[in-house]
Amino acid sequence: HKYINIEHSYQCDFFIPSQIGIIQKTIIETDGCYWHGCLICNKNLSELQKEQIKKDEIRTKELQEKGFRVIRLREHDIKKMSLECFNNKLRCF
Repeated sequence: HKYINIEHSYQCDFFIPSQIGIIQKTIIETDGCYWHGCLICNKNLSELQKEQIKKDEIRTKELQEKGFRVIRLREHDIKKMSLECFNNKLRCF
């Protein structure tokens, strides 16, 4: 976890600084399907989940405006994701 100082500050899940082969600073968020209101896994979202979706969208926008590349991965995708698929997401995102 790394504390990220933006208007809606928080601790990101993973932070990858700029380095050879990666042009931008990268933040990877691993969004749990329940807590982050996944519509694939949860048909009826609570007000708390809807609010979290809005926070996630705001933070992603703020991070991108500060020059970060943001990759959001859903829990249900992570569970079945191979290392090769993850590497492809890092390269293509």
